[in-house]
Amino acid sequence: MATALATHGANYWNAVSRDFHAVNVTPFADGVRFRLQGDVRRLLRQWAAQPRDTPRLFVDFGCGPGDALALVAGHVPMAVGIDFASAMLRNAAKRLHACGVDVNPVQSARSLRRIAQLRSSIRGATGAPQTMLVAADMRRLTALARSVDAATAINSICAPTAGAARRMFGQVVNSIRPGGVLFTVLPSLDSMRYLCALESADGTCTALPGESLSADGVHCDTSGYAVKLFEEGEIRRLHARAGMRIERLEKIRYPWAYLRSLGWGYHPTRPRLWDWYAVARATTTRR
Repeated sequence: MATALATHGANYWNAVSRDFHAVNVTPFADGVRFRLQGDVRRLLRQWAAQPRDTPRLFVDFGCGPGDALALVAGHVPMAVGIDFASAMLRNAAKRLHACGVDVNPVQSARSLRRIAQLRSSIRGATGAPQTMLVAADMRRLTALARSVDAATAINSICAPTAGAARRMFGQVVNSIRPGGVLFTVLPSLDSMRYLCALESADGTCTALPGESLSADGVHCDTSGYAVKLFEEGEIRRLHARAGMRIERLEKIRYPWAYLRSLGWGYHPTRPRLWDWYAVARATTTRR
């Protein structure tokens, strides 16, 4: 279920930032089985077993209120949250401060190149972990090319057209170092088609009343919010073409009661709606 950059832009997300969890479907909600926390803990244990002076950079792309960033901030040499909505970054800073994490003042996009340069000089054994928040556009990440050791992108690789979403995915993937890992949640086209079938009187896969669903997977709701959704085969192809080896691709299922509270329908006797959770590693042979 999409909660990312689309036609509304940064102003929309600044406006909803105060009630983000109350108005957006998120895999961090109570009752949702989301394995990211366990996967991140496993990664941190692997890093801890390696030489202590190994530089590490973890980036949460489209960090929103900091749900994923809070899993690593203060536990890695350098953790960075990137978002284009300033109010989201302020909320992320408040959350991290509440967790006892010191956060540098919010940086501009110009800081991305400096962050990439700093990675090699930050050593886990020689200083306190650094946590930074950066106001930047995920469509423009070339300054981070092949500098990120691990990253999350939780329902943030989306855009109002299929081409723009693919370019955004490419920018995120290009930031990952060979051997680095990327944890993504991608809004599900398969799930939207399933919901349309459930909501229709005869069970056919048509758009919901007042909404549209294009052939290339762009969903537009009654408010004009348009966002690209992804199907399983497309996700696999995107990763393969980008030189990313998928280690796990699974559905994140959302409880019907939770979806009903957000206006997404209620069919408690039927299988639940889902998003796609992918864990992928950058191959050493990619271009």
